[in-house]
Amino acid sequence: VFFPQWSPDGSRLTVTSAVDVGALTYVIDATGQPGAKLDSLPLAPGDPELRFRPWSWSPDSRYLVAYSQRGAGLASFDFTTRRWDALTRAGEYPRWMRDSRRVVYTSAGRLMLHDTRTGRTQMLLELPGYAIERPALGPDDRSIYFLRSRDEGDIWGGTLRP
Repeated sequence: VFFPQWSPDGSRLTVTSAVDVGALTYVIDATGQPGAKLDSLPLAPGDPELRFRPWSWSPDSRYLVAYSQRGAGLASFDFTTRRWDALTRAGEYPRWMRDSRRVVYTSAGRLMLHDTRTGRTQMLLELPGYAIERPALGPDDRSIYFLRSRDEGDIWGGTLRP
């Protein structure tokens, strides 16, 4: 299994069955109750080739946000309605904020914020020459941590002998 994500209260764990097309996300009851069942979530919206992966539970445990490994953006699963909703057309590594309403994520190397109630998206930070990746929020949403990366490379040449 891949992409394990604990619910905020520790009672459930989501995992994805594989990284292949059409992989299912399962919810495991971690309370140890007798007769607990393994539940599978419906596939995220769109083509299964988009490979949505669960990444963050909302603090109220109602939502699970996922991102497409094929660049199709973010989607949110609502455990109350058991439906997926598309949030953005681009982005990765989403994290819910404490209000269970806003999601911080990265897109094209920039740090972004999406409000799920209004549908409004805004850029929070761009570092020219660098990409921002894998944001994480502090417990009070007053601090944010992320990777700052830059791709660099060398070109080497050589002579082949027959």
